[in-house]
Amino acid sequence: MPLMKLSKTSTVLFMLFSVNLVLGQDTALSKHKFDFYINDIKHSSSDAEISIIVSGDTIKSNKIGDFYYLPILDTVNNFDIAIKVENILFVGQDYKAWMLNRGTRIILGRITNLNKLVSVAKYNGMTKKDEGWKWYSKRYFVIDHAYTLDIDNLKKINELQFLIINPNNSNSLVTTQKVVR
Repeated sequence: MPLMKLSKTSTVLFMLFSVNLVLGQDTALSKHKFDFYINDIKHSSSDAEISIIVSGDTIKSNKIGDFYYLPILDTVNNFDIAIKVENILFVGQDYKAWMLNRGTRIILGRITNLNKLVSVAKYNGMTKKDEGWKWYSKRYFVIDHAYTLDIDNLKKINELQFLIINPNNSNSLVTTQKVVR
């Protein structure tokens, strides 16, 4: 009889510890929404792999439902991010930890129809005579005019890949681009 009582007590303690461990880990994780676009069209990203690299260590995200979870980082560390989706491997480097810790919207995009992009200058009806035309003529809208990318020599590029990291509750975002000729 005492052995059975000890077994029940151990089981109850184990269950409490397990629940506490699982729930306790949620506070040490950041939550991220991921979207993947090809030529301004959103694609399913159910097979995306998102990893961060911190001090040489690679940490894979854990996908639960529509969100990816990563550990909270020490803010003295910067991180690199690697995203693999379809036949694309995009690696972005040297981001600030606070951006990841807040939770983010992560957008990976691939543009092959570059001739269909609209520059900020053209959209606003600017001409070469207007102040700032040169700068705005190299800035193009992507993803339903929600974001812009600076692109030099648009006619010489066959493919452009980009990564946007937009931290929650922040007026900041980081855009990283990779030209595929």
